[in-house]
Formats: sequence, C-alpha cells, structure tokens
Amino acid sequence: MEIILSHIQSDFDALAATVAASKLYPDAIPVLQDTLDPAVRTLVATHKDALGLRDLAEIDPAAVRRVIVVDTRSTSRLGAIFPALDRPDVDWVVYDHHPQAEDELPAAPGRREAAGSATSLIVEVLERRAAVVSPLEATVMALGIYADTGRLTFPGTTPADARAVAWLLARGADLELIAGYVEAELSDEQRGLLEALMQAAEPRAVHGHTVLVVGARTDDYVGGIATVTQKLQALLDVDVIVVVAELGPKRTQFVGRSRLAAIDLRPVLAAWEPRGHPRAVSAHAHGVPFGPAVAAIWAALPDAVPPEPKAYDLMSCPVRTIAPDASVAAARAALLDHGHNALVVLDRSRVAGIVSRRDLDRASRHGLGEASVRQVMTRRVVTVAPDVPLSAIEARFVEHDIGRLPVMHGEALVGIVTRQDVLRAKYDHHADRRAAVARQTAELSGRLAATWPADWLAVLDRMGEASDGVPVYLVGGAVRDLLLGRPNLDVDLVIEGEGIAYARAAAERFPGASVKAHASFGTACIVLPDGKKIDVATARTEHYERPAALPTVAFSTIKQDLARRDFSVNCLALRVDPAGRGELIDFFGARTDLARRELRVLHNLSFVEDPTRVLRAVRFEHQLGFRLEPESEAFARYALATGAFDGIGGERNKVELRRLLALPHPVSPVRRLVELGALRLLAHDLVPAEALLGRTALACRRVGAPAEDGWVGLLAALLAPLGPARAGEIAAKLNVAGAEREAVVAALATADRLAALVAEGPLAVVEALRPLTPAGLAYVYAAAASRDTRRAVATYWTAWRHIKLRVTGRDLERMGLPPGPAYAEILREVLAARLAGRIGPEQEEALLHEAAERHRKDPSPPC
Repeated sequence: MEIILSHIQSDFDALAATVAASKLYPDAIPVLQDTLDPAVRTLVATHKDALGLRDLAEIDPAAVRRVIVVDTRSTSRLGAIFPALDRPDVDWVVYDHHPQAEDELPAAPGRREAAGSATSLIVEVLERRAAVVSPLEATVMALGIYADTGRLTFPGTTPADARAVAWLLARGADLELIAGYVEAELSDEQRGLLEALMQAAEPRAVHGHTVLVVGARTDDYVGGIATVTQKLQALLDVDVIVVVAELGPKRTQFVGRSRLAAIDLRPVLAAWEPRGHPRAVSAHAHGVPFGPAVAAIWAALPDAVPPEPKAYDLMSCPVRTIAPDASVAAARAALLDHGHNALVVLDRSRVAGIVSRRDLDRASRHGLGEASVRQVMTRRVVTVAPDVPLSAIEARFVEHDIGRLPVMHGEALVGIVTRQDVLRAKYDHHADRRAAVARQTAELSGRLAATWPADWLAVLDRMGEASDGVPVYLVGGAVRDLLLGRPNLDVDLVIEGEGIAYARAAAERFPGASVKAHASFGTACIVLPDGKKIDVATARTEHYERPAALPTVAFSTIKQDLARRDFSVNCLALRVDPAGRGELIDFFGARTDLARRELRVLHNLSFVEDPTRVLRAVRFEHQLGFRLEPESEAFARYALATGAFDGIGGERNKVELRRLLALPHPVSPVRRLVELGALRLLAHDLVPAEALLGRTALACRRVGAPAEDGWVGLLAALLAPLGPARAGEIAAKLNVAGAEREAVVAALATADRLAALVAEGPLAVVEALRPLTPAGLAYVYAAAASRDTRRAVATYWTAWRHIKLRVTGRDLERMGLPPGPAYAEILREVLAARLAGRIGPEQEEALLHEAAERHRKDPSPPC
C-alpha cells in the first residue's frame, strides 16, 4: 500500500499538496490527519469524497510500503502514526518547502526546495507531465498556494508559486470559491481573541523597526491563530509580531511573522521548538502562561532584529562636487560624465549648496550655459550626521521633499545618501547581510577549495590578513568564474584605501617578493618568488571625456570601482580581509545574469565610451558560452552603426582582437563580429573570408605555431580581402609591432605570388617561404588556390626546409675561386639541384667543382 500523508494540524497547503500528490501518484491513497485547521475541516466536510480523501483511522500501518510526505520533512509533525511507519521495508518520498529540520526524514526522492508553498513544487511536476486535473482539484491546489503565500504577497513567495497558480487558473480554478476561504471572516472566538490582543498591544521600536509581542488568554480553544496574527499585524502595521495565545489550561500557541528580510524568528521561540520559516514560525507548549512567555520573547528580540543601517552604511563617497564659480555648461558635462543627478557645491571645503540636473537643464534652456553654478544652486542644504539611522533619513526625504542628503562629520563632507540608497537598504536582499555573509562564506569557501590549488588559497589568506582593517576585495573574472565553477587564478585585488602602500605591506609577508608600482593609477603588481603575480589596485572610478578616449581616473569606493567595468558579470567582488571574509558583493545583479548566461552593460552609452567592449563581449560569449543581453546588443549595434569608430584601431582593440583570435575556434567569434558590424573598428569595408580563416587556424595548429606567433597568421587571414598594403596600414593603426606587422604583410604578399614561384621551381619557393614565421607559412598554405601550390608549401615544411648543403664557400676557396658574388650563385645552383632531387648529398662536391670551373671560364653571372 502507498499513502500520501501531511503534517498534523493540516492547513490548506497541506491539503492542497496532498491532492496534488494524488495526481502524481495515482496508486497512492491520500490520507487526512486527525487534526485539521478549522477552515480546512470546513472544506473537507463538503469535498472529501470528491477529492478521494481517506481518514487516517482507515489505514493499516502494517500494510504500508511507501509514504509520500507533503508539506513537512519533520518526523515529529507526522504525529502518532510515524513510529508505526518507521520500518526498513517502508520507502519515503518527500515534497517540502520548509527549511531543514532537526528531526529530518532520511534522504528520499521528491523535492525539498525553497518555495512559498509545497503545492507549487508538485504542480510544477504536474505541468511538466501535462497532467489532467479537474476544476475542483485545480481550485484546491490554488487555494493552498494562495493561503501559504498570502495571495502571492508574502516575502517567501517565488516565481514557481506564481507559475503554478497561472497553470491552475487555466485549468478552471475557481477564484470565487478560493476567496471565500482565503478572505473568510473571523469566527466569534477569533474576533474575541483579536480584540483582547488589540487592547494589550504596545508596539515598540527595536533598532528602528516597529515590533510587537503580545499575549492573551481565552478559556476555550481557538483555531486559526495564524489568521488572527496576520490580521493584527495588518491593523497595527508592525514590522515584526509575535502572538502568544494561552488557550485554556492546557495549550499555549505561539505565532510569529516578520516583514524584515534579515530576521530569523526561530531562535526567539527556541524554548518552544518552533516550526516554519525564519520569518513565519509557530510553536505550541503545554501549561505555559502567556505573561512570562511574552517577557522572555521581548528579551530575546533585540538580538534577532538587525540594527537599523546608519548614514555611514548607506552613503557613497567620495562625493562629486563642483565649485560655485563653475559654469552651468561645465556642471551639466560633469553630471553626464559621472551619471549623477546632482552635484554638491563646495566653496573652499564648505558646503555652499546643491545643484540638480533639473536646475541645470532649465538654466541651459534659458540660455544661461555660461552662467555660474552659484546663480542656480539651492543654498538651503539639509544634511545628516554619519550615525543618523535609516528611518530618520527616510523621514527627512519626505519632510523636505528632497532626493539626496550630504553626510557631514562636523564641517567635513564625508559622503552622500540618495533615495536610491534608502530604497536599496529597505528592499534589496543585500540588506540581509549577516545571514547572507554566513551562507556565502560557507558556499564560496567550498567552491574555492574545490577549484583553487592549496598554495593559491594560502596566498589569498595572507593577502587578506595584510589588510590592517581596510576592506580588500578579489574582483572581476576570478569571482565570476568561481561562481561558474571554473578555475581562474588571474588574481586582481581592490582595496578601499591606498593600494600601493597595502601592496608593499602585503609583500613583506612573502620573503623575496617584489613590488612594481604605478603611482598615477594607484596600482601595483606583487611578484612572488615562485612567479605568482597578484595585481593590486586602489578602488577607482573612470569617466570618458569623449567617445573612445582613454578614461580619466579618480580614486573611489568598491561600488564605484565595480561600476566602471564592462559587463555586470565582471562586477562581482569577494571580500578576503578577515573582517568580511567570504562576503560576496553584487551591486548590479551579476548573479542573475550569470544564471541567465547573459552579458549586460551597466549603462546605455557603454559601447560609445569604449567600443573595444564589443570585441570583449564577443570573446566572453565564446569563452563562457554566454550571449549579449538583447538591449545591450542593441546598444552595441547602435554605437557601431554611427560610423564614429570606423577604422580607429588602437592598442586596446589590438589586445582584444589578439585574445579573440587566440580562441580555439576563431571562425565563430569572427562570424559574430561580422553579424554585429564590429569589424568596422578595423575597416568599414572588411568582409572576411571565413573558410580561409578556418583553414589558417587549422594549419597553425598543424605546424605548431606558438600562441605569440599564431595570431599573425590569423590576422593575415582576417585582413586578406583588403590586400597586403591596406592590411599593413590597418596593422599599423592597431599598433601591431614592427616585426609582426612585417610578418603579416610578407605572408599576404607571398601568398599572392606563390603560384608563379612554384612554376619557377623549388628554389624560388624555398627562398620565398624561408623568411616567414610558422603562422605566416600556415596562412600561405591555407590561401593556396591549387593542389600544386599547397603541395609545394607542404613539401617545404616537411622536407625542403631541412635540407642543408654539405659544401660551403670554404670549399670554393680551396678550389682556388676568388671570393665574390659568384659564391652565392654557385651554392644556389647546388641547392636547386638538391631540392629538385637531381643530386644527393654525395654529389654536391662534384657539382660544386663543375660550377666553379664554368665560372672560371665564363665569370659573367648567369642570365
């Protein structure tokens, strides 16, 4: 026998999950626990038979061989029947959305995942299997999801819950029937309890949050305490609520709810073994008076409620400022460069006012572009001290109808808080810092240990220990690839402090290490005795004076440092200093883009400011298996289509092109460059021959061209349609080094005349191919138009280039021939005979003697 079983005191989600599981396991009997929530009992009284539900008393535990458990994973919540089912011959399947329990059921098939409702997990499987459900079944399942997610409004609600509801509505779920239960009026007993709780309620402020712990006693049992708690929380609008209901002499019920992402109410109710989620818990006890329990919970809450963020937690720094005598036009340009909406006006280190984008735009429309900022700025500046809490900051925004608050430490401007900072602190999941850091530390430590060698892990630890209390971050590709499970030991560290001083202090922890500093950029490179390299940078920001220009650099915070980077997936940082070790910093939704395998730029003009990012995007697409996010791709196409960057070349484009051509299969990324119009960066009319590029890449691998040379052949193949002269010009624009540029031109020119050289004979081919690099030779082979020319190149590579004459000029000198140009001509004649196979090594001296004699008789050079 197979049964489907949920927890005691079953609620609507337990009932709905039982019904859903019966569709997934049609041979299993859906069983009702003896104790049901009162509202559930009302529904079951009417629909029990239609849903095929059986009472627990009808089941013989000895006959059960498999149990499908829904909406719990805890053995104690299965009630009195569990000991009878806890046998080796019973198999278990579990579908549950709650956190792990101490008395967890053993590992079993099913799904144990976070969701707003257990029913949603099963419905997702039903949808994949295209299961058929009746309108009544769909209604009950949707009711369970709505009830457990607060009609999809509770914080634990997930996209899976919404998708499940949509699928059920399409199958006839009756919203009117659902509303009758979800929106049910309170019973007389529940209303009486609610009134008693309202009279006793005294909300308090705890760390800036509104909290209520309240209790009451009734003579009789009252069901649905969770419903009463939610009603009371809505009426009093409190962030955290715990209700203690003493229900007669034998039972005390505890229910807690929180709107705060950072709180876990389970430790607050730990004395009564709570069940549920961190922000939605319940517990019960026997013979516990509500008064002492309420006092104990009040005492425990301050440790559970996170401290309210202060201005110094929220602010950005350094603050962008402008002088009062600067022009309106200059101020508008500064806002455009930095992407801000306002600037603080600083007059000799004193805050004199604030000027907003709106003020500057209005002044510009009135022809006041050359007027001074002093004439249009707001002089009444509302400020806050660093220790002002979030709630007070939010109140000042409302009271003064402003969008930003400078943060002042005495007379000094130390930062600025904006509405966006406040919204992020209130609603962004990063506000749950303590819990997030703990989870991330464990997860990322495991990933580091799995993907990084032990010696590198030791280096990272010692670099973190050198922080001296200043935040140090591992940034960029190493963090991105860590989350992707890829090894990447390209170690870039950013410090919110003086990077060069930190690098020198850290190097002292590695005897024999050296430091190379670049003071103008605040960067340094530490080279360890074993050759490991660690790049260190001071957190900095950049802006571009004009499109495609080199960026102007200023020192900044980690947030602004990450904001200057190319794509969101490269804007991750991992703290490595002891104070915050393991904390993952993701200001720009990088983890979402990693999950979607998308490359997204941070702002609309990203490709206009730096068109090299298009080449980088294509490289990342093929290295990571990602794709440009559609809007970002549109920005790239627009930037290139303007024609402003046609043929700009430049060192950075060369570096990116070189990396791209070094990919294992370069044809695909080059095809993508063509699709985006990105080859206009080299020449507006460049249309590469893909087949030629592919043959060249293959030939480079066959001849074993080293990486530093291989790109020469591929660049020649890419530029081949433009001819040797223009290819040389483009290579020069790309700052390709002289020798490499000459190698590209030589390869192209040789390929153009190879057929004629083959007709002249092997010597002409050898003399033409000998100066080429292996990659250049690979290109010539790939470009050969006929079998004969390819055979000649192949023969050169396998045989002709290895032929060395035994005879030399000294042999001619011994024969009495005076030194001169004739030596070279005679030796060429002997080499030509060897290459053609007319003589072997042993006949070289005879032919040399014959040629020398001819020269004595007729010293004129041959025609």
